[in-house]
Formats: sequence, C-alpha cells, structure tokens
Amino acid sequence: TGTLNGIGEHDTTVDKDWSGRLVWHPFYNKQDKWLKGLQIGGAFTRGRQNTDISGLVIENECRQEVVEYSAGVKMKGERLRTGGEVAYLAGPLAVMGEYVTVKNDLDLGAVQKSISTNVWYLAVSYVLTGEDKTFKGVTANKPFDPAKGQWGAWHIALRYTQLNLDSKLADFNFTVPGNSTTQIDAWTAGLNWYLNKNVRIRTDFIGNTYADPISVAGENFSRENAMIMQFQINF
Repeated sequence: TGTLNGIGEHDTTVDKDWSGRLVWHPFYNKQDKWLKGLQIGGAFTRGRQNTDISGLVIENECRQEVVEYSAGVKMKGERLRTGGEVAYLAGPLAVMGEYVTVKNDLDLGAVQKSISTNVWYLAVSYVLTGEDKTFKGVTANKPFDPAKGQWGAWHIALRYTQLNLDSKLADFNFTVPGNSTTQIDAWTAGLNWYLNKNVRIRTDFIGNTYADPISVAGENFSRENAMIMQFQINF
C-alpha cells in the first residue's frame, strides 16, 4: 500500500492517490513444481485529480500516437484504477494474463463525463534452451562463449493485447478526430537472446489493428506492422 502525490518528484495534485497491491502464491510451500509457480494478484489506485491534459498524447508500443486529448480538456474529479493478474511459471514455461480498468472524470467546459478505459493481455513464453523462466527474467546456464560452444539462452514469446477506450471520448470531443481510436488489437511475437546474466538482445514483431483509422502524415491507416529491437545491459 502507499499514497502518491503526483508524478515522480512533482506534486501535481492537492488530493493524494491511495494505492495497494496484493499478490498470493497459493501453492508456494508445496513440493510439486507444477503447482508452486501459480501467482494471483490484484491492485488499485484511487484519488481525485484536477489536471489540464490539453494536447496530452498516448502512444502505443510502436511509438505511434493513438489518442490525443483536445484543447481545454481537464481530468477533474475521481480517478479509480483497478486490475487483476494471473501468472503460471513452471520451468521454462510461463503463462501470464492481466486486466486493468481505469475510470476518471473529464471536464470540457460545459461537458462533464465519467470515462472508462480497459486493457487486457494474455502472454505465453518458453525458454528453448531449457532454463527456468522467472519474474526476474532468464539466466543462461551456458553464457555466451563461442570458444566453448556456448550460445546463451533463447526465449520465445507470444502475446495478445486489447485496449478499449470509452466511446464518449470521441462523442463529446474529448479527443482529436483522426488522431484517436476507440479500440486496438495487437499481436506480438518476441525472441529474446540472453547472452549472459547482464546482456540481452530483444526482438519483437508487432501487428496492430485500429477500430478507427489513425492519421499518419496525412494518410489514414487501420493496420500497423513493426519490428523493434533492443540491446540491454543490466547491472
């Protein structure tokens, strides 16, 4: 549990947000490895906001703008965020899912509405080289060393995500037409190469489908495909 006063070190609200998270491992002390990897959790934040969000842009994983708030829009009133999660880890296998909903009050002059947004995902992954998949990632049993014929750990993943935005955002002009959508369906296929405990190369192939076309450089698109690569060093 905790209480929050804004964003990072900045106190942006008079009222504070209260937050809490509970995680339960029902079979953690069991010897059966097929049961002890189950995790169930839930979280919430609740508070009151009075923030001008004019021009605020929300981006997807591909850095594409999918929502832009109109000039004069304020987040004014209560904001409640709730979520539930389930995860199952057994050796190299991992299955995870999460559902989050956000309810907040928006203000645009004479128009005040309560807006609901929800997002959920389901992901499945497997470590091809046999190492255990943990919440901290994967540690290669044979760190990358070509001289010894060792190539690290290889991990594949598949995820489906759906984001649903309240139709009132567009109906009452809270968002900019052409720069916003009401639903996104996304498939992601990933390949992770763990060279050692500190270095990872990540490659994601992403396909997004938009319920309402997104305008990019004057053209409208209902679908988007992307490949993202990351090189990470952890200490």
